[in-house]
Amino acid sequence: MAGVDLVDMLVALYCTGFRTHRWYMGIFSQILDICVNNAWLLFRREATLLQITKPTKLKDFRYYVIERLLLKNKKRGRPSNGDIKCPGKRIHRPMKARPGDDVRFDSVGYFPKFIKKGRCRNCPKDQTSISCLKCD
Repeated sequence: MAGVDLVDMLVALYCTGFRTHRWYMGIFSQILDICVNNAWLLFRREATLLQITKPTKLKDFRYYVIERLLLKNKKRGRPSNGDIKCPGKRIHRPMKARPGDDVRFDSVGYFPKFIKKGRCRNCPKDQTSISCLKCD
């Protein structure tokens, strides 16, 4: 039981608390804390085998891990000269213009057209299967 007591003590030292109604976030936080603490214990064991004289504290190790995770996807070095397009950018098509007010409010020819489910810019739910013959 010494291993379990040690893990509980280390998790209690620097607890990452999530205040949320989602129960799984607390479990995720606990598992994340246990993983970082186990990594620190392995780091300390390897440091003693390599005769590193100054041991790293748990808090400093946690900050080091956080910094490395935050800097993981940062671009370093010179910018490239190539004309490489970023695949993440979306191309926005221009929206259809609405008909003028004289056409919209004349009360003639507004018949529903049933289409497969698509997006609607006017619906609050953003999905519709009915459109207007006159406005489209």
